Amino acid sequence: MTLLPTRKQLRSDWMFYLFLIVATVITFAPIVLMLNISTKNSAQFAVNPLGLTRPFHLQTNYGFAAKLILRPALNTLLVAVTSISLSIFISSLAAYIFALFDFPGRDVLFWSLTALLMVPTILTLVPRYLIIVELNLINTYWALILPYVAQRQVFNIFVMRTFFRSLPKEIMEAARMDGASNFRIYWSMVLPLSRPIIATLALLDLLIIWNDFVWPLVTLDNPDLRTLTLALYQLASSGGAQWGIMMAGYVLASLPLLLLFIIFTRPFIEGMTSGAIKL
Repeated sequence: MTLLPTRKQLRSDWMFYLFLIVATVITFAPIVLMLNISTKNSAQFAVNPLGLTRPFHLQTNYGFAAKLILRPALNTLLVAVTSISLSIFISSLAAYIFALFDFPGRDVLFWSLTALLMVPTILTLVPRYLIIVELNLINTYWALILPYVAQRQVFNIFVMRTFFRSLPKEIMEAARMDGASNFRIYWSMVLPLSRPIIATLALLDLLIIWNDFVWPLVTLDNPDLRTLTLALYQLASSGGAQWGIMMAGYVLASLPLLLLFIIFTRPFIEGMTSGAIKL
């Protein structure tokens, strides 16, 4: 015997699905509009900025945009890979110590470090800039890499420490009894078991670095070192901006993040739903 849904349940389901449809349209409308404008030249955009117009100027717009953002995209990729690698390595070592070692003042030190999460990043802009100036790193890749490594440490340590504490300690004790050093346990056992959360943190760090605009703006004057966001800003702020080329640049700048998220969707979801979110 099957129970038929009541009229109230049907009305509730209908409203729920309607809400999902509206939310989906609102979410994807800017993306569709961006893709549409990226096919237009200046004349087509002036006459009909929102509707479909032919012929499509894909080769012209995307080819020109690719030339403009190729070098900045490579600069951003270099900074991101270096920063994320250093950040994950350093923060995972710190989290490993906080999670699996007992020493006086461990909890006090950890929670004091975690309290730094309450400090807005924008408040550290001036101190960071003064430090970079004193180190004579303005207009270098290190002016971006070192602050990016530092600013994500606290959050990464907090998340990975919680994840490391959920790992089975029996296998680590067995490895230690077999003569494995602490670093060998960390490198050969803890890190491989932590791939989901490491992938999650790496993607989150990449999203922040890839989209950062303020910090490269204040530390880089050399056009050869400019990042992707600076190139897109200069493209948008140039006199007589060509909207088709501008939107093509935005599409191309979004593709690497989209592809990475599609490739790493499974480990990203595993990391978000793992023990790392449990306090």
